[in-house]
Amino acid sequence: MKEWKSLNEMFAATGFTPGRCLTGVECQSYACITHITGLYSKEYKQHDSLLAAGEMNMTTKTATRPTLKYFKPSEFRDWYSLMSTDLLVKLDAFREAWGAPVRISPASRGIGRHDGPNGTSQHNVDRWGEVRAVDVFPLVEVRPGDYSYMESATDRQRAYDTAKQVGFTGIGLYTDTQPGNMLHVDIRERKGDGQVAIWSRVAGNYESIYDVLA
Repeated sequence: MKEWKSLNEMFAATGFTPGRCLTGVECQSYACITHITGLYSKEYKQHDSLLAAGEMNMTTKTATRPTLKYFKPSEFRDWYSLMSTDLLVKLDAFREAWGAPVRISPASRGIGRHDGPNGTSQHNVDRWGEVRAVDVFPLVEVRPGDYSYMESATDRQRAYDTAKQVGFTGIGLYTDTQPGNMLHVDIRERKGDGQVAIWSRVAGNYESIYDVLA
């Protein structure tokens, strides 16, 4: 049986599009595509076995992707069809309120991850069946049409306030990233007390978010 080197290679050869299986519904599991078509790859054999064993929380959705004003599907790379609709809508609302470009992190683990069914990160599609978190770099306008990366406590405060305002329930600020400060946002379930999960990372150490705010 042929083993594809990547999803893109498989889709190009078969004519399928990410997230679309032979049942005609949009599915959040690439394993659904590979299982029904019999086109397995090394990476997805494991996901099929987990899915069959009921150990992976994958769900099937028929809703179409939301229309985004500020982001293109390609910005989310191969993860687009697995992105939480709620996360995408809130991210677009954040960009609207922020008033300047917001760049998706290019890091390999900055959008989705395959951490297995026990991995608790909101990025982990194996646990949640969708990508519930994304890392971004909000840009700051220094003069008309000229932008730089977020670096100041004042801008971090505004990013935190804006993320909370649009409804994100997990917010992290990282001052040890390049080329500027990074913002993590997610849509986790609220804590028992209803509070938002908040934190910062400074020089590799996780601290209170208030340590990096104005």
